[in-house]
Amino acid sequence: MTTSLYSELHEESLEGPLAEIMRQNGNLDKNSEFFLTSSLKRHSRPYRVSSGEWVTAVTSNSPSPSPTYGASRVTSQVLSLDDLTNDEIATHFVVVLKIFSQIYAIAKLAQIAFMGYGIELDNSETGLRYWIDRAETNIATDNLGELITIVEHLFYVVYARIKLEMAGIELCALYKMETRPAMTKDRQFYMPEPNHLYRIFLLFKDILDSPGICEERDNDLISRFMENYVRMLICKDARLGPFCIDDILGYRRYAYSIVNNRHSTYCKKWDSLISIFPDFPPETMTVLSERYFTMTPKQVPDCDIPVNELPFTNLELIDPVLREKQIILDHRIGTLAKLEGKSIGDCRRDDGKIRLLHEVKHSKCICKSACVCARKCTYDVERRCPCAERQLRMQLAMNRKGVGRFEFSDRVNTVTLAGFQGLAAMKGDAREDAIAEEIIDIFEIISMEIHKERLIGDVVNWV
Repeated sequence: MTTSLYSELHEESLEGPLAEIMRQNGNLDKNSEFFLTSSLKRHSRPYRVSSGEWVTAVTSNSPSPSPTYGASRVTSQVLSLDDLTNDEIATHFVVVLKIFSQIYAIAKLAQIAFMGYGIELDNSETGLRYWIDRAETNIATDNLGELITIVEHLFYVVYARIKLEMAGIELCALYKMETRPAMTKDRQFYMPEPNHLYRIFLLFKDILDSPGICEERDNDLISRFMENYVRMLICKDARLGPFCIDDILGYRRYAYSIVNNRHSTYCKKWDSLISIFPDFPPETMTVLSERYFTMTPKQVPDCDIPVNELPFTNLELIDPVLREKQIILDHRIGTLAKLEGKSIGDCRRDDGKIRLLHEVKHSKCICKSACVCARKCTYDVERRCPCAERQLRMQLAMNRKGVGRFEFSDRVNTVTLAGFQGLAAMKGDAREDAIAEEIIDIFEIISMEIHKERLIGDVVNWV
């Protein structure tokens, strides 16, 4: 893995599964010397979300019930930057851009997840889709104030949404039912089981909580964003008609009995974590939670390259003698992997002489040990890896020199979908640090795409 920009912001304060990974991948903020010499100025410290030196929160009632369903308008007002010189703005811009890339990556991963589960994405000014679109529209901006405005809003809208959805995911997970289909040779993409998805979202939340991103969460702002989303859900439920408590699985009656019991362990937990949870209608939470039984994605974004145009190698056209040599080498790597207790994908990644892009073009496995395909691919080295498509898309993005012929949003949608598929394909008992490492790899590629987009033309916009 390349030196992680993520570690530059978070190494000093992380604990748990993310900490060791961050410490292995870089130094602390390289601009710290600049900030120390600037301690007499108003902006004496590097930007963090909700830093009092940079922003102030403003909340006002919306004059119209549409499009936010009578919700409050929540904004973060950027304080004046007139005390900064152009050189100082450029230096601060680097830090803000790094934080932006982390929050934007989490927002995109959450968006892919919500689309897969068929969850509506609100396009109001307090909605996730609105701020993702605004971030992508302004991806090459050189306006520091505009970038901070986007970072502040995107942080709070995705934080509020993830935390609220985690309550629904946990409720769904309480209902014990085997939902993961059996593995097939040409396995399609399945959504994560609720327990696994909860662990993924918890890591998203931990990253957002880290002091390297947020100085001090504004819990009132989080509650406002949650309230706006809940109002939207209630209005939607009202349009669909009366709540029906009976379903084929019996889940609704089970879930409703838990949420409607304010003394249940579940309610006590979430009452303490989410201030508006006691006012959340049990019917709405029941409907929200049952969506996480979804196995096959209901919607996915369009990828940049259609699957039938991906540059897979036709193995039948390879010279038989060369093909035989490749198979012998693959068996050697497979044997080494079994002796060392690794996956064949790990061994290929560890061997600096092996070009991963070349391997995955031949549908060979380059997945890490935590992937559900790892064991079968290790013991059957001639098997076509079922994860080859997503791995090829990731490798193409990593090896692409410029922006290519596709728009920024299409490229990021492709990388994020492939990355989320990788998270979904991890074993249910995968270690948290393995999940975290997969997330960080996605961050790196999305950061590269942002970097490429900002380098278009002759102007380098403080990348």
